[in-house]
Amino acid sequence: MRTLLAAAAFVSVFAGNALAAPIGCANAPAAPNAPILGTWTVRYRDDGADWNTGNIAQTFLSNGTWTENGRSAGRWCMLDDLVLWSWDEDPFATFRATYNANNPDVLTGTESWNGAGTGIIELTRQSGGDSRK
Repeated sequence: MRTLLAAAAFVSVFAGNALAAPIGCANAPAAPNAPILGTWTVRYRDDGADWNTGNIAQTFLSNGTWTENGRSAGRWCMLDDLVLWSWDEDPFATFRATYNANNPDVLTGTESWNGAGTGIIELTRQSGGDSRK
């Protein structure tokens, strides 16, 4: 069942002028104390290409939005240990990663965009740690 939920949650929706958000986030509760809050360094690999290790800083905010290099980027939610997020500008580009309490400074997962591409994503918490502290 969890696999089915994760697969369904990975699809994004866009309704009128509403912000894009992974469908799995539609009924997700607010997460002001989520363990992923704070800034992370991102690296990704699209469709088997080399790892992109550019200077990408992604920040998960307590209001359910996230930024990339300080620019408002999209919406996120956390369901158990599954983190879902998507871009406001491209509701069909979605990301999912697993939070592991035994390794809380690394998120690993997958990305998909417009049904045409996929990739692997890894986020590492930047120094300063968990922003809840």
